[in-house]
Amino acid sequence: EVAFRYPRAELTVGDLSRPGGGRIRPHVSHQSGRDVDLGFYMLDRRSTPVNVHMFVRFNNQALGKQWGNLYKFDAARNWALMESLLSQPTTDVQHIFVSNAIKRRLLNQAVKEGANPEVLMRAKRVITQPRHGAPHRSHFHVRIYCSDDDRPMCKDRPPFYAWHQGADEAPAISALKPFLRHSLLPPRVPDWQRWETNLEDSVVGTLSLSGRLTAEGTSDTIVVIVHGLGGSATSYYARRAALCASRAGIDSLRLNLRGADRSGVDYYHAGLTDDLEAALGSTALEGYANILLLGYSLGGNMMLRYLAGQPDARVRAAAAVCTPIDLKPNARAIDRPRGMLYRRHVLAGLKDIYRNVAARREVPLPVRDASRIDTIEQWDERVIAPRHGFAGAEDYWAQTSA
Repeated sequence: EVAFRYPRAELTVGDLSRPGGGRIRPHVSHQSGRDVDLGFYMLDRRSTPVNVHMFVRFNNQALGKQWGNLYKFDAARNWALMESLLSQPTTDVQHIFVSNAIKRRLLNQAVKEGANPEVLMRAKRVITQPRHGAPHRSHFHVRIYCSDDDRPMCKDRPPFYAWHQGADEAPAISALKPFLRHSLLPPRVPDWQRWETNLEDSVVGTLSLSGRLTAEGTSDTIVVIVHGLGGSATSYYARRAALCASRAGIDSLRLNLRGADRSGVDYYHAGLTDDLEAALGSTALEGYANILLLGYSLGGNMMLRYLAGQPDARVRAAAAVCTPIDLKPNARAIDRPRGMLYRRHVLAGLKDIYRNVAARREVPLPVRDASRIDTIEQWDERVIAPRHGFAGAEDYWAQTSA
């Protein structure tokens, strides 16, 4: 994410741990694979970003010298690193050890950028100078909590924070955490305008797609952001991606797949690439020389299937985030009892789309019956498969998995 916001930024990675664990000199920690040393991003004496692949010791004025060269602490890029570590749901950080002087620089930069209050609060708690031992003036020492795969052999020690995913917490609840957090503290979004285009569907005829386009008018590159199951262009992760793109000087289109904006006459599925193809071929995107694709969850599966066909020649790179590339085991996992809260959250969005479509045209299942569905498998069996020509849920999963 740092390199996305600051092109050509390179992170220096120091010691982690021995392959089998155990003591690694000269460290007291770094014994269980949960610690890593990360070098600082630096500026040269002219305040130009440079990649220095070594640890440099900085004083209280955030200046450092190495081999006769003077370096300055790059508060912007280093805060971007901290922000990324502390806001990603898959990175459960317990400590970031660094000197108090560096911590003050980071927090000042966060305030200057108008950082999300939740992330700023975490930074104040997690970033700390060790009470015993070296103050860490040359690097960040990052420690994460034990992963589920490592428990119970790996045991966490305090502190435990309110946002920490404990050992007994269901993965589905973890997936809901960022949604709940961003509902209370929504991320900022850059200025945008409504985007629309049309496409023809063999079953329902002319379809209208919508989205939110952020275009500064100076970039030749745009990232097309595709939301996940039950999401839309207003989903917190899509908003955050648009903000990161704007900071990097890249335009963005947050695409609503058919029905996601609650104004369409049809609904999407995991392998329906027509919407993405129509978006890339729209008039608004004609002037871009470079296209980047970013797909989340089900949107990532759709994006990968699109890339496996004949993608637009302007597509330069793509990223799929938390993508269920094999739909069957993922659907079964969500349908387990532990996934109840997340499943109902996702189904609520899908049912809302279905109700709006049903108000405009005939649908394969009465809304009353659809509202009673409580599993992803039944939704795919009774709603998705009949509309899109699959024999059933199993056939749908087999044909559309990336």
